[in-house]
Amino acid sequence: MFLVENGQKVLYTGDLCTRDRFGLEGGRPVKTDVLIIESTFGSKRWRFPPREEIGGVMRDWIEDNLAQDRSVALFTYPLGKSQLILSFLGDLQPYLLDNVLTSTRLVEEGGEERFRYRCFEEKALEQPSLMICSSGARKSAALESKVRNGKVKTAVVTGWALMPGCARRMGVDEAFALSDHADYEELLEFVRGCDPRMVYTNHGYDEELAKAIRNELGMAAQSVDGKQRCLSEF
Repeated sequence: MFLVENGQKVLYTGDLCTRDRFGLEGGRPVKTDVLIIESTFGSKRWRFPPREEIGGVMRDWIEDNLAQDRSVALFTYPLGKSQLILSFLGDLQPYLLDNVLTSTRLVEEGGEERFRYRCFEEKALEQPSLMICSSGARKSAALESKVRNGKVKTAVVTGWALMPGCARRMGVDEAFALSDHADYEELLEFVRGCDPRMVYTNHGYDEELAKAIRNELGMAAQSVDGKQRCLSEF
């Protein structure tokens, strides 16, 4: 987040997560005059289950496949989401591929957090194993062939998994609703804590979130309508 002060305070959040995770402190409200907030999941339909609950569902699905002599490939974002997954699935000794491995090493270099994982190698596909990788890994010839013959099951880890038919549309076997974004309730709670005189919503469900802020919090709010804007306008 960026807080700009010049006669008044303007807080810009960018993508926002209010939950603490793997050694990082979540975004905290800051008293401000104007708030410009992302609205990726700014609709009532987006209320994420507790992370521990999703983690348990993921573990059951993964262990069930491993027990049936099938490997599992989880597709997710390299930075943030991958490390969150490692924080509660590290005991399964997952293999990390490409930029997921690079990002995890960078996170470890930048702080005290240490994760349990293995560096991917081709022989990992010879026995049931868990792999965490970005969506680009789908193009791997070795992985693709194992998926085709049923030896590897695939899943995407994303907040969009709450949308019906997500797995089918993304071409995977399963989808898990774990997000590194704030959901609807968390966005509203953040706005309440900032107590601004004006809120501008940006990106995603910006119109719906602005309406909710007006109706539920009684604050002035409007969408920036997807237009490119400058901070000096606020």
